Amino acid sequence: MTSDKSTEKSLEYLDKILESLVAYATAYTLSFEELYKQVNNRDFKSDNKFNAMNHLISISDDKNFFDFVISDNQKALGEKLVEACYYLNKNGFIRISPNFDVKITFSGILKHSFGFVQDYQKEIESERRLHQVEEIQKNQNRWIIALTFLIAVGTLVSSYYYLILICNET
Repeated sequence: MTSDKSTEKSLEYLDKILESLVAYATAYTLSFEELYKQVNNRDFKSDNKFNAMNHLISISDDKNFFDFVISDNQKALGEKLVEACYYLNKNGFIRISPNFDVKITFSGILKHSFGFVQDYQKEIESERRLHQVEEIQKNQNRWIIALTFLIAVGTLVSSYYYLILICNET
């Protein structure tokens, strides 16, 4: 079963693929069947409902391959893995051979060390901190405007007071 509604879960899926290629692969290379088994904890042979290479070719030619819905079935697990591999390949983290053997690149090894999820969480945390700083600045600006207004009013009152004193003395 797939669950594609959470951004973090999708990023965890990408991290899991890279983890499989680093931890369980010989020479950082796994066949699609081995990768499928590592990532989904299922046997590819029993779930073999589609041809991974044909699916990769069809999505690499289709400019809108993210527009279709992945349903919750065995075929979807394979399609999701192919699409995740296509994404990782497109971004230089893995290479896919004509036999659909998947090999992690040095960029992929580096990405694995800090992960997609950790990057996402840092980005979310940075956005949260930036929002807090903006709120603090807004509050400080309000106080500065209020104090400036009070100083201006005080200056006007004191000048009016001194003007009355000067006028009364003459």
